[in-house]
Amino acid sequence: MTRMPSRPLALLVLAPVAGVALAACSSGGDLPVNTGAVQPSGSGTPAAVVLLRYDSVEPSRVTIHAGQTVEWRWQDPQFPSNVTFDSFASPTMDSGTWSYTFNVPGTYNYRDSLRAEATGVVVVEP
Repeated sequence: MTRMPSRPLALLVLAPVAGVALAACSSGGDLPVNTGAVQPSGSGTPAAVVLLRYDSVEPSRVTIHAGQTVEWRWQDPQFPSNVTFDSFASPTMDSGTWSYTFNVPGTYNYRDSLRAEATGVVVVEP
């Protein structure tokens, strides 16, 4: 006759398994995620709006004039992302908007530091 394990022994075995399963299902990483809108650096209506999706930015290239603002809008709440330039970046967010006013003419390449395929360019004309 086979003896059934006691309830305390079953809990001792199942508790760590449940803990590992829950940890594996978590969103992972120690990324700070902002779930609200960040105060824009510019004011008024943005000169360009860029939509951030899981693996792309649309449009991937915008052209504005110095002193104008670009606004990025997060479109996939289940996938946090950010807008990273060489010398500054947005916070990592999963929804909301972030704006930046470009005062110096030039070409500004950016990327999502969490997804290499999501890249874009802001061209700032005088």
